[in-house]
Amino acid sequence: MALFSICVSVLTIAFASTTISYDLDVDPVNRSINPKFYGAVPNSSFKRSLTFFTMFFFTVLSTLSKVIGCAFMAATSIPFFLILVFAELCLSLILKLVRQDFLYWFPIGGWVAVVISLFQRIGTQVCTGCTAMLQLRHHYELGGAWWSATIIWSHLGSYVSVWYYSRNFDENVVAGEQFDADELYNVLFVLSGLWVCTGSFLIFYCLKVSE
Repeated sequence: MALFSICVSVLTIAFASTTISYDLDVDPVNRSINPKFYGAVPNSSFKRSLTFFTMFFFTVLSTLSKVIGCAFMAATSIPFFLILVFAELCLSLILKLVRQDFLYWFPIGGWVAVVISLFQRIGTQVCTGCTAMLQLRHHYELGGAWWSATIIWSHLGSYVSVWYYSRNFDENVVAGEQFDADELYNVLFVLSGLWVCTGSFLIFYCLKVSE
């Protein structure tokens, strides 16, 4: 039952994330205002459907990888898990401060702008790490480089979590509830292969039709 609930949640998250990015990309107003960012989704019905399902599958794989990473790291050491989450958020905020891009683009000022920007930047970082939402690669959000680094780290982080879990589960998990590390790595290898193939198809397919 728990596994079914997780699968439904992952599919729901992936569908919502994909729909947001897809609808914003195909919107005629967005394409006319910023054609360099929007317009990756092709115009034909078949190619649009194929692109949507590719984006959806890519998000499913990204979310599953993040779920595995968070679950096994938290099961092994909640303090260490919280430290990693806090470190990722701090690094993201520091990068925004260094680039003088911390304040969000809303036309407000003062402490209200600081508070709203703080919540917005944290939410964007968390959402990107968990869903790999394509819309958040926009320079108003994370920017392409940090967006790419975030989704790659989120994916590799699942391997780190399983490795840490396999080294410490005897001390942190109730006997009889631990998972076999080799089986977990096999699952991750399959997810990684599908993730790379899906992402490559999405990138090269979209770039090809955008030229």
